[in-house]
Amino acid sequence: MGPCRRRHLLEVVAVAPSVRVMVTALERRAQGRRAWVMAGSPEGFRADWMIGKIAELGVERFVPLISKRGRWERSGARRARWERIASSALRQ
Repeated sequence: MGPCRRRHLLEVVAVAPSVRVMVTALERRAQGRRAWVMAGSPEGFRADWMIGKIAELGVERFVPLISKRGRWERSGARRARWERIASSALRQ
């Protein structure tokens, strides 16, 4: 079997004194197409929106392109924010 995606279904067994779960099912599916997005910097805070949307679509890799008219912010705080946005989008 080639690359596949796995999804586990969990059942909450206990919540106190700590959360415990039990795996009730495992689903394996063949991996579909892989997608990358390469884009220049959008205006304003549209980058936050874009990162969320490409994560929701299941894009595997995002490559920021530096262009003459738009530069990506090189701040580590921005990257950390985008990682949080993407992680949140993936959980929806």
